[in-house]
Amino acid sequence: MLHPIAVISQKTDLPQDLLRAWERRYQAVVPTRTASGRRMYTDEDLNRLLLLKKALGLGHRIGDVASLELDTLEGLVGAVQPAEVARPSSSPTTLGAQDNTTPLLEQAWRAILNLQGDQLAQTLDQASLELSLRAMLETVVIPLLQRVGDHWHRGELRIAQEHLATAVLRSFLGTQLLRRRLQLDSPVLITATPQGQRHELGAMIAALNAQDCGFDVVHLGADMPAEDIAAVAQLRGACAVALSVMHLADGTQLLNELERLRRLLDSRLPILLGGAQAWTALQLLTSTGRATGFVQLAGLDEFRMLLGELTHRP
Repeated sequence: MLHPIAVISQKTDLPQDLLRAWERRYQAVVPTRTASGRRMYTDEDLNRLLLLKKALGLGHRIGDVASLELDTLEGLVGAVQPAEVARPSSSPTTLGAQDNTTPLLEQAWRAILNLQGDQLAQTLDQASLELSLRAMLETVVIPLLQRVGDHWHRGELRIAQEHLATAVLRSFLGTQLLRRRLQLDSPVLITATPQGQRHELGAMIAALNAQDCGFDVVHLGADMPAEDIAAVAQLRGACAVALSVMHLADGTQLLNELERLRRLLDSRLPILLGGAQAWTALQLLTSTGRATGFVQLAGLDEFRMLLGELTHRP
């Protein structure tokens, strides 16, 4: 049976952009094409993608496992059960988190609703002790942020509740960044939000993921002018800059900041764009012919994949 890419994305919970990237860069699967050019995947392709996703969840890099024979891949991660192939996945998000609830997530959510900042901080600390960093982010922190955002936009959360959640999460993520120690000569990544972008939690999550991948991260915070980002990147010899773009209240200002940063940085230095409005920002750049050197991140899996590529650059 053949499946279009939208169905494969739903069944694997892998963003379509990531599926295309795996095909283009690693030939992880090579779907057939219809006369009109649409990708069509077989059941074997679906099974292979599920195995690759499992391998990444175990800490393997896509570049190391993409070319493995199916039998070898199954031996590495364990065969995917038929129920896993048939089971509908959660809706994909730009941050790559799962929608499944957990006791720690619900405990943190209750603390926000009850305006119990101390309880929220204790719950997050508990999550950091019980879970790996990636699991903590994907099952507690990111779903919590998404829930806060969803309820805020629907008018179901008070300003005080949203502000408390943001303040505690910023403090928690900042502490996590300071706790982690790296080896000398680690590749350097700069994280920030551009000038005019004041929501930095997404950039902090990116920073923690990069640290987890072995990077020396310089997190500059929110609302950072292009000149300062470029100066720090040059001073520290960064291999990339990762920016979070969460809103487009002033698209012209954002476009100007991104274009200015691109001019100031070495042309070989990629600028990684993540966040709710990253795709729109990239379209703005494309419309002016200035998108060269920018990379949109479809989710955490692709971010980690790109970080892996950066570590192997000469």
